[in-house]
Amino acid sequence: MGKPGRKGAYDRENARNAEIDEESNEMMDRLVKRMAESEGITEQLKSDEWLC
Repeated sequence: MGKPGRKGAYDRENARNAEIDEESNEMMDRLVKRMAESEGITEQLKSDEWLC
């Protein structure tokens, strides 16, 4: 695998990457929600548009 002791570094990097991924997904969800609200997009509108 590589130098001894690198496994722990990889584990920490993977854990941090997972944290960043979760935080960015949450941020994206908040941004999309705000944008939809500011544009007046509702669940009803989305379902109406989906059927067209």
